[in-house]
Amino acid sequence: MYNKKHSAITSIIMLFFVFSMMAARSREKDIYHNQGMIIMSESVQLKAGPDESSPVISDLAPGSKVYKNDFIGEWTQVRNEYGDLGWIRTTSAGKI
Repeated sequence: MYNKKHSAITSIIMLFFVFSMMAARSREKDIYHNQGMIIMSESVQLKAGPDESSPVISDLAPGSKVYKNDFIGEWTQVRNEYGDLGWIRTTSAGKI
């Protein structure tokens, strides 16, 4: 009986530890590896390529959240909240 009770308590403690570590890792990722950006400029177009002559994929409203994927020079590749991948000028958005 003692062994079953001891085993149950140990299992509960182990589960709590595992879930705590998972939560801590998730929070650490949010804080230190956040790729989120907010569109700061009035008129921002999500473009298919990193230049002004590239086709426009969509317009991004000020305050829209995007996620940084890559960058080339003054252009940043981002993914919007709808999953569209494209390029914006780096100065158009600020890090969260």
